[in-house]
Amino acid sequence: MKHCLERAWIIDCCRDGTLTFRARCKAHKPFNGAALPVYSTDTATQAESLIGMVGVLQHDRHPLWPGPWYVFPDFKGEVEDLGRVTKTLDAVYHGLFGAERK
Repeated sequence: MKHCLERAWIIDCCRDGTLTFRARCKAHKPFNGAALPVYSTDTATQAESLIGMVGVLQHDRHPLWPGPWYVFPDFKGEVEDLGRVTKTLDAVYHGLFGAERK
């Protein structure tokens, strides 16, 4: 999955499992400055759809996020968990958008 971080929109995962997305450019920093990139998509719509498909909508307010937010299920906050997030996003991305795997 070498290509999973090469697209225009980056999906990041925070230590608490919060999933966010941003444009790939220096002006768009990771959410809270600590989120790590786990996947990428061609469009913002794809990134938003993916997060909605794999994440669990949270109904309480996030202290740093203004709108609806999603967390990856059963995320334990360990670096080892990031691979599972990436694999899940990749499977759903290819299933939803029929994108060819490289």
